Amino acid sequence: MNGTFIFEHDRFDSGADLAVCYRGLGGRGGQDEVEAACLGLITQLELLYREPEHNLDFPSVQDVAASIVPDHLDVDALVQTISIHEMGRLSEDNHRALTRLKDDFELIVISNLWSDAAMIRDYLATELSPDFFRVMVFSSDMGVNKPAVEIFLHALKLADVGVSESAMVGDDLYRDIDPAHSLGMQTIHLGAGSSTLGNADYAAVDLSGLF
Repeated sequence: MNGTFIFEHDRFDSGADLAVCYRGLGGRGGQDEVEAACLGLITQLELLYREPEHNLDFPSVQDVAASIVPDHLDVDALVQTISIHEMGRLSEDNHRALTRLKDDFELIVISNLWSDAAMIRDYLATELSPDFFRVMVFSSDMGVNKPAVEIFLHALKLADVGVSESAMVGDDLYRDIDPAHSLGMQTIHLGAGSSTLGNADYAAVDLSGLF
């Protein structure tokens, strides 16, 4: 999802921006310690995300925050701050492309997401429609990150679709293309400025290249 049809996501570079958001949500604490807490939480999540042993048991943002954030800071406000900045936006071009794809295909979302998925589910329901996607499965729903094949199999089971009937469209060879290929799904790598497809069957610059 992020990097495939949602962009302007993972806006974690500015500790000051994160602190402003946190304080706007009613969070307590001084500017410097809030910035440090926000950036420390993101750093810890990034470290866990890069470790393959956590693909099948990735902790929630709430649990990670509770384990490292000082007690006098507002964990709930920090968690909501991360959620707000992790979420991106659906462009008009990708809105049109998804709508056109839906004319011919059932669409499924399989996406890695640190935060609780309620915010992005509400956003997509508003921007598209509540039943636009046949199934949406986010890693935070089950504590399982791509490239673990379990999240792919879970989504396909919910959609009642076999792997041979499915195609995975993604921007990440390691987390999207390789596991889908290993299951026998057709694979399409997006964002392909690269000269190699890896395990992808096809490549396109963006969703419009699928037509």
